[in-house]
Amino acid sequence: MKQHIKTLIAGGVLAPVLIGMAMRGPLEDGYAAYQRGDYAKVMRLFRPLADQGNATAQNNLGVMYRDGSGVSRDYAQAFAWFRKSADLGNATAQNNLGVMYRDGSGVSQDYAQALEWYRKAADQGEATALFNRGVMYDNRRGVSQDYAQAFAWYRKAADLGNANAQSIGGLIQGEVSHNESCIA
Repeated sequence: MKQHIKTLIAGGVLAPVLIGMAMRGPLEDGYAAYQRGDYAKVMRLFRPLADQGNATAQNNLGVMYRDGSGVSRDYAQAFAWFRKSADLGNATAQNNLGVMYRDGSGVSQDYAQALEWYRKAADQGEATALFNRGVMYDNRRGVSQDYAQAFAWYRKAADLGNANAQSIGGLIQGEVSHNESCIA
C-alpha cells in the first residue's frame, strides 16, 4: 500500500514536469525554425500547441500573422491569437493587443483599450508595456500629457532592461524628448 501511494505521489509530481518538458521541446524547435526562416515548420510546431491552449504558442502565431511571416498578413488572425493568449495571462500578448489598439491595426484605434492592455502587461512586469505606457503619457494618447508620468514609466522599463527606455531616459531633463520611431 505504501509503495502504491509513493508511486501515485511520484506520478503526480513528475507528470507536470514531464508535460512541461514536452511542451518546451516544440517551442524551442519552433524558435530555432523561426530564426532560420522555416515558417512552415514553425506553423507545424506552434499550431497544435496553440490549439491546446499554450499561451506562448498562441502569441507567437499572432506575431506571424501580424508580420506576415510565412503566412499572409492577417490582422484579424493576429488579433484572435493575441486575444486568446492575453486572456490566459500572457503579458507579451497583452502588450501586443495594446499596440494593435494604439495603432488601429486590424481594430478601431482605441487609446483607452491600448492603455488597459498595457496596464495588464505592465502589472506583470512586461518591460515593453511599461515603455509603451510612457509613450502614451509622453505623446498625449488617451491621457493628458504628463512628462512626470512618462518618465516614471520609462524609468520602470529602463530598470527592466528596455533599451528604448534606457536611451530616452538619458534625454529626459524635466521634459521628455522622444522620436516615435523607437516605439517597440
